[in-house]
Amino acid sequence: MEDLIKKGEFVNNIQSLSVEVPSYKEAYKDGKSVVFFNMVIQSRGNKKWELDKRYSEFDSLDKVLRAQYPSVPNLPGKTLFKLSEAKLIEDRRKALNDYMKTLITRRDMRTCEEFRRFIELEDHIGSKVFEARKIATMTDFK
Repeated sequence: MEDLIKKGEFVNNIQSLSVEVPSYKEAYKDGKSVVFFNMVIQSRGNKKWELDKRYSEFDSLDKVLRAQYPSVPNLPGKTLFKLSEAKLIEDRRKALNDYMKTLITRRDMRTCEEFRRFIELEDHIGSKVFEARKIATMTDFK
């Protein structure tokens, strides 16, 4: 029964996840200037973590998700050249924020291994993806 309670807590936490992409920062990686978008993820239990992701990581996620879930919202488009103007980077940040807010509220993303890995869910909440799929059966209550 204790195991069942832990699973129930996990399901409650994942159903109440929120995400913000509140900022970005420019940094040097391998001698090049790159942009990282800061994501803040929070669960009902006020567990909160931050991740820095490059646009290319969002793009890779989008390609995987789109193959499995055709109704995934549109990711802000790629550009031929690196965005260097602050207004354009800010516009992309806002679009990524909307994209992530939409994804995190979708029920199908709660059990999508790729999405959960992208937001590092198991690292911060501590339950495995397949535990969330079965909460309880009638025999669990006998």
